[in-house]
Amino acid sequence: MDYIIVNIILLILIPVISLNLIIFDIYKAVIANLLLHTASQIAFILHVESAIKGYKIKIKKKILYLFLLNVVVLILTILNVRIIGYETTINRIAAIIIEAKDASYYSDVLIVKWISSILLMLHLIRICIKNIKESITIKRKRLYKFWVLTYCIINIETALIGSMYYLGVFDEAFSNNINMIIRINIGLNLVFLLINPAILNYIPGISELSIFKRVSKKNYFLIIKKAIEKQKLYLQPKLTIKEIETITGVSVKNIRAAILLNTKNNFNDYINEIRINYGTKLIADGFLNKHTTIALGHKCGFSSHQTFFRAFKKKHSSTPKQYYLENS
Repeated sequence: MDYIIVNIILLILIPVISLNLIIFDIYKAVIANLLLHTASQIAFILHVESAIKGYKIKIKKKILYLFLLNVVVLILTILNVRIIGYETTINRIAAIIIEAKDASYYSDVLIVKWISSILLMLHLIRICIKNIKESITIKRKRLYKFWVLTYCIINIETALIGSMYYLGVFDEAFSNNINMIIRINIGLNLVFLLINPAILNYIPGISELSIFKRVSKKNYFLIIKKAIEKQKLYLQPKLTIKEIETITGVSVKNIRAAILLNTKNNFNDYINEIRINYGTKLIADGFLNKHTTIALGHKCGFSSHQTFFRAFKKKHSSTPKQYYLENS
């Protein structure tokens, strides 16, 4: 499933839960919505990164850990276990969300949510700035960059204003103004999601002005190569060409053709060559000083040490051990 679809589903669930159609405890509904919003931000980040790089990105461990932290804090809050337990006032909470059980009930969830939101948006800004210039899938790079950065700024501003008011930086007399600013930011957030280029791309007339460009066949290999190397897919012993098709969106037929045209190898030989290059680097880094050649093969993604030995000998005209002794 495309990440943008996941993002939309999660955002639809937020008002559904708020109407108590699924969860009837209003306090748990608020907490669940905060978690859903974090999940939707993660899905949005994965969507943008995938759109820029031209292939389906896997969720990074640091983002997964950040989400799991939010889940743990949510569970602890439901169980009435407080870690931070910052006590504000009911009026401040009402200005940010709605009613609360007590002045510290939402503290852990809110503070972790705001920190997570800021970190996620900074991560997205970094991804956009770092990769947008090299993108072969984005046609109108400045416009796309402006759209992404504006979305990030709105989310960071919302998190900063909400957290500073909650923590008492702003006077409580400004509660109406704070509430209005947060609502405006939420509205702007929704507008920017609705004008998502991936969604507009399917609307007749507007699609002609799309910021995306059709990837030509000559760029297929670049997308395939980036996906395999950047995500280290070659380390998966049972990697198949079908998985590459799912990740890149390039058909199996075109994957085979692109690899053959650019490397003169078939798919398996191409993957094995990448693995051998990685294994050669590990040897240079001293991997065989403490490990066996069989362990080296497994480390490089080979499921069989015989296949590893054959591929290594084909590349270097020597066994891994011989190569190690000759170059140590």
